Amino acid sequence: VNNYSGTFPFTRTLNEGESFIVSVSFDAGGDPNDLIGTLIKSDKPVVVNSGSATGSFFGGDNGRDYGIDQIVDATKIGIEYIFVKGVGQDEWENVLIVAHEDNTQISINGNGVLTTINKGGYFVIEGNNYNSVGNLYVKTSKPAFAYQGVGFGIGAANQGLFFVPPLSCENRGKVDNISDIEKIGSDTFNGGVTIVTNKGAIVKVNGAEITATPNPVTGNANYVSYKILNLTG
Repeated sequence: VNNYSGTFPFTRTLNEGESFIVSVSFDAGGDPNDLIGTLIKSDKPVVVNSGSATGSFFGGDNGRDYGIDQIVDATKIGIEYIFVKGVGQDEWENVLIVAHEDNTQISINGNGVLTTINKGGYFVIEGNNYNSVGNLYVKTSKPAFAYQGVGFGIGAANQGLFFVPPLSCENRGKVDNISDIEKIGSDTFNGGVTIVTNKGAIVKVNGAEITATPNPVTGNANYVSYKILNLTG
């Protein structure tokens, strides 16, 4: 926390069911960016949730919101990622790549190396790098962690964040089930899903094959993406 005056690294012992929070706040004089790339090690399995409360990819106004997700350990990250853009503005429809090893090169949409970062370092890919159909292909030279910021409309506060898994042959062919996709509590929204799958795959929603046109992924012809909206139930 901001008033921590000890040395790094520091250790903490937890028993089953206990939790510990490390946080930094602008309001208390800290820089939350200092937490990005923090390394956590444990001698027994733990659950780690990462993100921000009242945070934002966009510093142009005071619009902020929660974006928190459970992540995986470094053995499960990869070097290829495909992101599907939400319905917010470029300024906060961003991708965050965090390096786990030194000299990690980042390229997007099949182009050359965009930048190189070292372990614990990070790079933000702005929303204007999505292609015309709303997807983004990112490849790193070494396994890295990936997070995606998504939004809605023109308000920066309408933003969320989630941890993104890499492309993998272990990806499942079935997601069952999403409950009340158009609901968050008592509020009703436009329910929808974004899908990344192999080119030529048959995609069904609620048992019916979708009629949407697949969106090609620039830089990786083996995959396509879909954005299916107006879902309920």
